[in-house]
Amino acid sequence: MSWYLNNEDKLILSTRNVYEGGRYIQADYIEFDWEHNGGYIDTGIVDDGQDTWLVNFEYLDIGVDNHICGTVCHPHGVAWVVGTDTGTSWYYGQGQFHYTSGVTVNQRISCSKSPWGSYPFTNPIYLGCLNWSPEGGHHLLQQNPSHFRVYKFEISRNNTFLSYMRPAYDTVNEEWGMYDETRNQFFGNAGGEGTSIAGGYYSEDVTDITPEVLAFDYNDPPAAMWRLDDDILVNGLLPEPLVDDQGAFNKCLNLVYVEIPESVKSIGRYSFRETQLKKVKIASNCTYYDTSFPADCVITFYS
Repeated sequence: MSWYLNNEDKLILSTRNVYEGGRYIQADYIEFDWEHNGGYIDTGIVDDGQDTWLVNFEYLDIGVDNHICGTVCHPHGVAWVVGTDTGTSWYYGQGQFHYTSGVTVNQRISCSKSPWGSYPFTNPIYLGCLNWSPEGGHHLLQQNPSHFRVYKFEISRNNTFLSYMRPAYDTVNEEWGMYDETRNQFFGNAGGEGTSIAGGYYSEDVTDITPEVLAFDYNDPPAAMWRLDDDILVNGLLPEPLVDDQGAFNKCLNLVYVEIPESVKSIGRYSFRETQLKKVKIASNCTYYDTSFPADCVITFYS
């Protein structure tokens, strides 16, 4: 469960991951439609030849050589994940295909690219197309445009994640992209003006739990509310506080004599207030109050 404030300052409880205080919300997928939208994601990671990629995706419409992701090692070769009429495959070097399964529309597929090891690549890995850079120029390669969804994309090196990307939505800029949980960074569309990336959720599972603001008359607050009453902190659900005139022998109306040892060094504010005492003897360094004894009681001291 995750808590965050949305753009309307409503408190939201979500079963999805949220990032950076709720600005980015994990989505179920992002969607690339190269023919109509042309968007792609630049991962910013250059494969050193030892990297492993794992992409989980689903074709909605497929032709031939539909690149899910890829990069180039000029002039030695390229690496990509692609769907063909033969099957879903990953490819590297010059003519080295590795097929995994037949291509099926509307079916989620996972495909991995293993380490190549021959040469480091020269371009960052792109998600949504092949980042192809021949000598003297630069362009993105997406032959026979396809339409597909991506559910996750991971890049690892020596069994350590370089990138752990999940679909996400940027609630501030209102765009879809991938949030990298390894680098704690959002990657949106890098395609420039006129291009875009779509995305979505399969179900809405967030709940507005913003508490209602309760208005009340402060002179008659809810019983459970703490408040100051004559500088005393009180709560209507707790027992009544002790009254101010509580004392050890106060209100002992038949008490007429008491012997207070010289060792007693302090007497409470109302200890003998409402009694029949007429005379008491206390230590000369014993502290007491004007209200400790009856008003007409004579106080004497040990010599």
